[in-house]
Amino acid sequence: MAQRFWTLSYFYYICFNIKCHEATLPQRVAAIFNNIEKIKTINENNKIEIDTSKWKKFKCEELFDVKRGNVGNLNELFKGETPVVSAYGDYQGIQYYLDVEPTYKNTLTISFNGSGTGYCAYHEYEFNANSDCGVLIPKFTMNKYIGIFLATCINYFAYKYMYGRKMSRDRFLKESLLLPVDSVGNPNWNYMEEYIKKLPYGDII
Repeated sequence: MAQRFWTLSYFYYICFNIKCHEATLPQRVAAIFNNIEKIKTINENNKIEIDTSKWKKFKCEELFDVKRGNVGNLNELFKGETPVVSAYGDYQGIQYYLDVEPTYKNTLTISFNGSGTGYCAYHEYEFNANSDCGVLIPKFTMNKYIGIFLATCINYFAYKYMYGRKMSRDRFLKESLLLPVDSVGNPNWNYMEEYIKKLPYGDII
């Protein structure tokens, strides 16, 4: 995967987090471009080459458990402060802000429904989810850099899924991720974190 795939992934992560809940994603993108000269990064000229020849495939079931969201009918709930993730869309899949308890934080979601089935996003903040998506519970220590790296890898195989062949819990767990490994053949979480940090603007996410 080229550097631009990870750059795009955390670009949308920044877009979601820099502005208020009411702003649309296009407005957030415009806000970044309108103020791009004010956003400083020490990584602007970094060009990082990736050699995946020694990377290893890991089954998603080795890395995650999957819980399906269980928030009920979104249209019947009162508005509130908790982001509720549903099928793919603006705001990293967030459909509403509702008066429900936040259940998850610092993890990934993947869409099980809609035209964007298979879309994955990282959520650093507290949120809840409905049945149109799965929450990926990591079996390792997650942070935002690793989350962004993995979301990009997962979105790389999302093209295989569509409305007529939706992503599901079982299909996701059978998928494999090609990941960098350490000296003993385990996923190299430190490499993933440092790679994202060294990308242009990776130092300010």
